[in-house]
Amino acid sequence: MKEKEIRPVILCSKKVGQLIKIKSGGHDYEGISYRYEYPFVMLDLSNLNKIKIDLSEETAWVQAGATLGQFYYAIAKRSKVHGFPADNVVDARVMDVNGNILDREMKEDLFWAIRGGGGASFGVILRWKLKLVRVPEKLIVFTIRTKLEGNRNLLQKWENISHQLPEDLFFRAAVQNGRSSAGNITKKHVQFYFQAQYLGPVDELIPLLKQYFPEFNLERNDCFQENTTADAEKECHEVS
Repeated sequence: MKEKEIRPVILCSKKVGQLIKIKSGGHDYEGISYRYEYPFVMLDLSNLNKIKIDLSEETAWVQAGATLGQFYYAIAKRSKVHGFPADNVVDARVMDVNGNILDREMKEDLFWAIRGGGGASFGVILRWKLKLVRVPEKLIVFTIRTKLEGNRNLLQKWENISHQLPEDLFFRAAVQNGRSSAGNITKKHVQFYFQAQYLGPVDELIPLLKQYFPEFNLERNDCFQENTTADAEKECHEVS
């Protein structure tokens, strides 16, 4: 799909008074890109999905139809510590209702608005230019699952101190169903699910966890093998 194919759709729909619904990468919880009470034209940008990375400039042009998975895959080969993707948008190509192409020279309030999660409300987003960031040579990803029973204070503690954690340590928590087996009997239980990423080596991570979450009892050896006990299941991996 090419950008020039979009202009006739916009101008024709405008001429006949037809509403346009824009479908980009498919991230649409409410289905507003493909449902309406009146007839409309769907502008499907899913094939406008090229990603061009410039390592020397540390930026990436991402066409609007690219999914997050495609984007993450493209940059993974080369964390919230650097903000959200919207915080790193440095330019964009937008086609307005008159078929004109706008870039970073557009009005500041429009550039602000298109980065707010509803860009299709202000025109057809063709592609984004994103600032890339460097990551360390090694990073840690780890997951800890533990039963709710006897550990309710952990979730409360995470809520109270998560804002105090170092920027290089990203933590998220969730509550989900779990299972435990004893012989031929399988029991269901409620468990906490802690998932984290640390931008650095394991020898830096362990002291931080001992300071903030000694309850996890995560040791260096846990990051090179899976460790399951009666109280918790730990998965930790050092990635180079």
